[in-house]
This record gives sequence, structure tokens and C-alpha cells, in this order.
Amino acid sequence: MTLQIAPVLRPAPDAPPRTRRHRALPWLLAAGFAAQVCVRLWFARARTGPVANPDETGYLLAARLLSGGHGGDMSGNTFYQGGYAALLAPAYGFSHDPVTVYTIALAINAVIGAALFPLGYVAARRFGLPPRTALPLAWGAALLPATAFFGEFVLADAVLPTIVLTWLCLLHCPWRQALERLPSAGNARDRCIAPTRLAARCAIKFSQARTWLRTRSRRFRSPRGRGHGLGLAGQAASDGPLRFRGAAMVRDAGAASSVAVFAAAVHSRGEVVLAVHVVTLVALTVTGAVRRRWAVAGAGAAGLAVAAGGYLVAAAVNGYVRAELYPAGARDLAENLGARFTTGAGQAWALSGAAGQIWYLAVSTWGLGGVGLAAVVAVLVRRQADAADRVMAGVLLTVTFGIAYASSAALPDEHRVGNYAYGRYLSCVALVYALAGAAALLQVGLRRAVGLVAAAAAIVGAAGLWVHLYAGERLHTYKFIGFDFPETSFLTGDRGALHLTAASFAALGLLCGFVVLGRVPRAGTAVAACALAATNLAALVFLFGMHPDRVRPAPPLPGAPEGGVVADASVGWEVRTMLIHPVWWTRIGRIDVRREQPASGVCTVLVQTPDGTSPDASWPGHPAGWQPHANTSWGTIHWVAWHDPSCGQ
Repeated sequence: MTLQIAPVLRPAPDAPPRTRRHRALPWLLAAGFAAQVCVRLWFARARTGPVANPDETGYLLAARLLSGGHGGDMSGNTFYQGGYAALLAPAYGFSHDPVTVYTIALAINAVIGAALFPLGYVAARRFGLPPRTALPLAWGAALLPATAFFGEFVLADAVLPTIVLTWLCLLHCPWRQALERLPSAGNARDRCIAPTRLAARCAIKFSQARTWLRTRSRRFRSPRGRGHGLGLAGQAASDGPLRFRGAAMVRDAGAASSVAVFAAAVHSRGEVVLAVHVVTLVALTVTGAVRRRWAVAGAGAAGLAVAAGGYLVAAAVNGYVRAELYPAGARDLAENLGARFTTGAGQAWALSGAAGQIWYLAVSTWGLGGVGLAAVVAVLVRRQADAADRVMAGVLLTVTFGIAYASSAALPDEHRVGNYAYGRYLSCVALVYALAGAAALLQVGLRRAVGLVAAAAAIVGAAGLWVHLYAGERLHTYKFIGFDFPETSFLTGDRGALHLTAASFAALGLLCGFVVLGRVPRAGTAVAACALAATNLAALVFLFGMHPDRVRPAPPLPGAPEGGVVADASVGWEVRTMLIHPVWWTRIGRIDVRREQPASGVCTVLVQTPDGTSPDASWPGHPAGWQPHANTSWGTIHWVAWHDPSCGQ
């Protein structure tokens, strides 16, 4: 905190006109936003259909349902909520072609993801960075693979970082208004200079009052005029700004509640955000009542009312999606929570999984997330820090560790490496920590920067050691899915295995390079921001290729897109899920070909074939004239589409 005390009072100069830099700022933000959209669309140009199933198909099917189209049967899968699908629903208003719809969905992801640049600029400014530094840093950080990689797929992770950062920026405003003029506890320096500051403020107020009295002396010649003048002047000077700030607090609290409710409608991680948000608004309301700041209490109460109403709407939408798309019930991950919360083995699983997510958060942000985590913890525990900043630090840490712990406790043991180290669930807060870490490194001296790097190394080392000791050989023997580890694959150059130690050292090496580049004379911050952007772009090129080719896939089913489609009971969920999005004209039904014949209007029957079975022998009782068309999915799953050639004639 910087205090300036001027013993000589001078008339305040007129407000200077907006400088050229201020006039250019909106254009720079718009240009950066457009560049972000173009970069994201470029890396997504080869994507023509869902591959991360059943997740992508679940969201696309829900979007088709909400747009008024045909639904499907996703029973037995994880429930994919309707919030993100509502954003994708307009795509079906432009076309029913599966490739076109998927491309529009990726364009929606690109626009929402690009909003991280202006939001990141706002966050960087609140972290204390000047505009000249905040602009390039926010642009480069917005391309972190943690925020850009999942945007190339139709996944809720494409929009959650934008939602969470918007919520944090909005929630900070009411607390800043509520806790203004609240002295920081334990700040000895403030206590020492408090008498001097009070004297200066009194002198300023006395001078302003004397000037005001002189200019309005005629109104104070009569008792009536004096009393009336004082009353209106006091009300105009205090209640007017208070009313304005009260309306702004209500607006920000209501907007933050709307965003928090939408986060809960998008993904179960958003329910953690909403729970923390409600607790925070209750605390805001109580704080306003205790401090007798009724505008603050009213803002908190209004925010709670918006949250309650919004939650009812979100619950209704999700209830409709669940009833239509999951008639036999969705996969209930909450059943795992009881065993994990009440047993020692369950706690060890949940805590080690959370440690793995913290490790991946720090490594996937090239070490900046580790610095940001240490800086946020420091703000929380330092009594000299601003009260509103301490509140927001507590909110951010609670959301982070709440998501890490709850998601790890809910997941079953799928015998994959991602059960022990995973970055997808905390990708929604990765940008916040990266910006906090970068801002901390760029605003301190070399000695403190080295201390922050050491703290980040301690976080990476401690979390990585925990994962190594708990998982052991399972990190090498369990199934490795490259989709779960985009950043570590880039850091180690290996797409087929997780190298815990090598990835840790590579991330810390990049962090040290960021610190060194930030100390370049005169242009250190710009050089460091450009280096961050270059690293992120290099990672995206490694993951998607520099010139990805766009190939339109062939239709998975024979014949024209018309007529009914049914799947035999032998067809596994992989094939049924894969066909839900391409089969847009009807809902895929079920049949038992051993006992039933296709009903009138059915043109295609899907049958899964065991290894070694010819397509002609896959359905001995097929109707006369029907023709088999063999297919292979997931590399090893063989199935046959029996089609009636008379359909469409």
C-alpha cells in the first residue's frame, strides 16, 4: 500500500482528456480478442466430429434436444448437464449436417475461450500490473493448453475457465466495496502513520468545508435556509454516491450469482463454485449488517435471491434433459463418495488424487501456477493484506481444493494413470493461478522472485512425491491415455507415458526462464510475455500440428438419412454412442434380432459381430433383400449395418 500525504493543498486540476493510450485500449482488446478466435479456430480446423466419447456426444445430444430435435438414449453414462448444451443449441438452427453442427460448436468454443483475454487483462490489472504489461501477458496466458486444448473439443471444459474467471472478477467488486476503509490487522506501518494521515484528512476536509461555506454564504443568512441547505448538502454528498455504489453492488452480486448458477448448470464442478458462492454471499450479508452498511447487506441478499431463482431454473432444465436422455438412469458417481469419505483407504485415494491434480496444475502452467498458488496462500495468511483480497484468496483456494478433492473422491478406479495425476478438472482455475504467479514474479525483486520459484518447486516436489509414493508402479502399468496429459506430453516429448520427474523439471526450467527473461532491461515484461505466448503456441502445435488437414468423414450408415434405425442388444455402448450424433434424423431404438423383426419404417439394423464372424452370418434371420455393410470402430469393435435398399425409393 502506498500513501501520499500532501501538506500543501492545491486546487484540483481539471480532468485531463483521455490520452492516446486510453483511446487505443478498446481497440487493442478487440484486436487481441479477434486474434485469439483465429488461433483457436486454426487449431480446430481439422476437427469434424466427436472423438472424446461419450462426453462430446452427450453434450451434442443435449443441445439437439434443447433445440427441438430428436433425443437419444444415454442411459448408464455420466449425466452431461444442459448448461453447456444450451450454448451449443443455436448450432442446430443453422444446419442438421453433423459436420457443420460440430464446426459451429467449435466456433462457439473459440469465441467463449477468446473472452479469456479481456478477462485476463482485468485480472492482471487487479493483480497490480500496468496496462502495458497486462495486455501481452493476458494474451499469452489465455493460450495456455489448460484453457485452449479442451476448446478444440465439444466439452464443458472449453467454457468453464471463462465462466470461473468471470465469476471471480464479479464477486470481487462487492467485497471491495464492503470492506473499504477497513484497516488491515497487524499492519504496524499503518498504525504508526495513522495520526499523520488523519490530520491530513482533517485539514483537507476543513479546507473543502470553508470553500463550500464561502460560495454559499447567502443561503445561510436565515435559520430556515441554513437548516435546509445543510440537510440537502449532506444528503447529496453522501447518499447519492452511496445509492450509486449500492446499485453497483447489487448489480455485481446478482451478476456473480447468475454466473455461479450457470457454472453449476454446466458441470458438477460448478456446484462447488455455487456452494462457495452462497457461503460468500451469506458472509457478505452478515458483514454489511454488522458494519451497518445496509447497501452491502442488501447486495448480499439480492445475490442470494438471484442464486436461488437461477438454481431452480437450472434444476428444471437439467431435470428435463435427464428425463429425456437417461430413461434408465445415469451413472451415479455420488455412490463412491460415501466409501471415500468414511474409510481410511477412501481418504488416501481422494487426497492423493487431489495432490495429483495440484501437481498437474503447477506443471501444466509451466510452473507459474505453482507460484500463483504460493502467492494466493501468502495473501490469505498475511494479516497486512487488503481485507477484500484475503477474502477472494480464501474463495479461490476453497474452490480449487474443493474441486480437486470432490472430483477425486467421486471417480472410480478405472485402472488408468489419470486416476492419480489429472489436469482436466482444475483447468478452470489454471489461468487465474498462472496470471497471479506471473504478476507476482514481475513485480518483485530478484531475491523475492527466487523465493517464489523455490515455493513453486516445493509445491511441485511435494505433490509429485505424494503421487509417486501412492501410485507406485501403477503409473507405468495402468492404461495411459494421451488425451489426459497434453502438457506433460509436450514437456517430455512422449505421447505414450507419464514421466513424473522429467515433466516436473521441465516445467521448473521454463519457470526459471520466465524469471530470467522478466529481468531483461527495459523490455523484460514484454519479452517474458512473448516467451509465454510462444511456449503455449509451441505446445498447441505439438498437440494438433501446424497444418492440420480437414477431411470430411464418410457417413457411418448406408443409404439416405431417412427411416428408422435400431440397434441389437449385442451392440455395445461404444458403437451406439458413436452413432448418436451422425444419426440426426431419428432416435436410435433397440431390438433383439434373435426374437424380433424390424418394425415398419425401420431401414437400418445394427448388429455387433464377434471376431471371425463374416458380415453375412451376423444376422441369419434378416429380412429378404437386406444387405450388410461391415464397419470397424475403436480399432477392434466390429459391427454390421443391415440396410433395406427399398428405403427411399
